[in-house]
Amino acid sequence: MIRTPHRFTWRCPAVSPEGARRGGGAAALAGSLLALTPLLASGLGPGGPWLPLAGAAPGLRPQDAALSPSQDPQLFRQLDQGDERGRPHVTPIPGPGGGIAITYRKEPGEAPLTASQLRRLVANPPQYDRERAVITALLQTLRRVGVTLVLGPPRKSGALAEWEPKTAVLRIRPDAANRGSRSFARMLNHEAIHVAQSCSTGQLRAMPKPLGLPRPASAVLDRQLSHPVYAKASPSERIVEQEAYANHNQLDLSLQLLRRHCRPVAGQTGVSESGKRAGSGPGRLPLSRLPIPAPAGPPPR
Repeated sequence: MIRTPHRFTWRCPAVSPEGARRGGGAAALAGSLLALTPLLASGLGPGGPWLPLAGAAPGLRPQDAALSPSQDPQLFRQLDQGDERGRPHVTPIPGPGGGIAITYRKEPGEAPLTASQLRRLVANPPQYDRERAVITALLQTLRRVGVTLVLGPPRKSGALAEWEPKTAVLRIRPDAANRGSRSFARMLNHEAIHVAQSCSTGQLRAMPKPLGLPRPASAVLDRQLSHPVYAKASPSERIVEQEAYANHNQLDLSLQLLRRHCRPVAGQTGVSESGKRAGSGPGRLPLSRLPIPAPAGPPPR
């Protein structure tokens, strides 16, 4: 399961006696949840309406909407807008002390950036070609193995996405793409690990079982699994979640696991027009060459 990323504001007081007193001679870091506008599955998101899917497959609800290959261009437009909103912003601090505030998107578990790191980030905003390549490859691969991708509110409150093995539905909150390519790629990687955990039993629709992936202990992992959504999880379910949380930053891992454990479904290609754009899709960037971002900490569910 994926949890909500954060926006952090780094404040640098101006060099003045009053500014030094206000800032205590150090950068003040204030974190707050990123405010997101939920998009109803049947309403208008960036690029137009999502298509209702209810009745098309078992387990789907009226508020669920298709994420079929024809809908991928709309998803990528929403990711474009999320990436733009997530770029660092510099604003002046009003008042006698002055100074600047830099607001940037921070994933759970990541250490706050230093002043010099933030200035480099502002001067050279991140590009997300590798995350886009992973997203495209995962969408295609999940469809090939028989997963129904759906945009809709997860059944469990607080979840950003969920794998529902009984119906082979991977449900993603409609506003998930608003968080940008980095967060979305990790979320999809996390849920795809759960799909592979199901496939490892021999059946796509089976309950996920541990794969034996490394799950080193960490305070971040403990915090994620202390969320109320896991309050009733069995020991086996907790191990399944630990595996996904501990490894979802390895963006090529779930592709390898899906290809190892899941069988393709006849007639499923999963190919989308967005995958044909320059810089995205395994045709442009082979799996063996997909760059893996440095591990940063959990976000999925």
